[in-house]
Amino acid sequence: MASVLIVDDETDVIEVLQDRLESYGLKVSSAESGLQALGKLSQEKFDGIFLDLRMPGMDGLTTLGEIRKTDKTTPIIVITAFSNKEAAVAAEAKGANEYLIKPFEWPDLKRKIEQTFHIAF
Repeated sequence: MASVLIVDDETDVIEVLQDRLESYGLKVSSAESGLQALGKLSQEKFDGIFLDLRMPGMDGLTTLGEIRKTDKTTPIIVITAFSNKEAAVAAEAKGANEYLIKPFEWPDLKRKIEQTFHIAF
């Protein structure tokens, strides 16, 4: 079973996303901050990561940079409610594989998971 990590400071977003991903047959873990995510990543390997950009404390771009210092290969989909080209370019420059704007459609999410994480449903 493929496993993914959701990193988002909004518990409602985590819960909805977790329910959907589990319905797809994925094992889901979550973190509510960049620091918590780094702690989980130091203990467990994931097949993919969903990372919010706007979080208090360590934001998503900083978290992304820290992840990429030790893990160059785990696919990361950045999720954010703010759609601006600069954020997308910055996320890709730091090593994000894909960018998804909230709210997103479930078929779009599923397609990005298949393409980015190489998980077939």
